[in-house]
Amino acid sequence: MELSFERNARVLAPVAMVWAEMDSLQAFLAKSPQLRNAVSHSDGTRATFTAKLAWGPLKYEVDGTAAAEEAVPNQLFVYSISAASLGARYVGHSTLAQASPMETTLDYVGHLDLNHRMATRMRGLFHEVIEEHIHGFIGRVKARAEQRRLADERLLK
Repeated sequence: MELSFERNARVLAPVAMVWAEMDSLQAFLAKSPQLRNAVSHSDGTRATFTAKLAWGPLKYEVDGTAAAEEAVPNQLFVYSISAASLGARYVGHSTLAQASPMETTLDYVGHLDLNHRMATRMRGLFHEVIEEHIHGFIGRVKARAEQRRLADERLLK
């Protein structure tokens, strides 16, 4: 089963400030509350974690790995998440573009491949989890970047 998601947002902050909020795997993990107990490897491009999935009364704890696949400063960050027990692989692409000197467009595309025997029955669970992840991640990046911009403006006055 495959699921794809797409979302974009306008951030009232320069590209460099938005990039600073999502420039590494550690920054991504810090803005993903579903991924708990994250432990980064020494190279900083890989990490292991535990995710807590809840769907109604059902709760699952799943171990997984995350990896930074590609990073182009101020433009692109690609990461992947794998959970072997679910036969799941998720790839997220975050792209930044300057809309104006003080405004950035953040485009996020996520793609989930799921090869679990119960995948079709659990489609709703995974749809909710990924939607919540994307919405939360973009919201946190946007809020932090805009707060930093406002703080910088106040310091310069």
